[in-house]
Amino acid sequence: MILTTILVGAALALVALGAIFPWLSRWGGVLLIIDSMGGLLLHLGQGSAYSLMWLVIGLAAWLVGHLVYAHRDGFWRSWLAFQIFRLPGLRLARP
Repeated sequence: MILTTILVGAALALVALGAIFPWLSRWGGVLLIIDSMGGLLLHLGQGSAYSLMWLVIGLAAWLVGHLVYAHRDGFWRSWLAFQIFRLPGLRLARP
């Protein structure tokens, strides 16, 4: 229980730092996504809840990094981020 709290706190710190250092949020999110996808594939269903949690946190960190760049610089860093922010729920957050 304490370990999960520490890990979630670290993930929230990564997302919060994304507002200050968007490159850290983007690359940290990519690393979390890759790690969680590997965890889903290698553990074969054991501990998949933790891997899914890290996958969602990694996606959130990656999206926060791209959103900060778009608000600050006026353009998107990747075509994929632009397409994701065209979805109905995220369309309101676009600059």
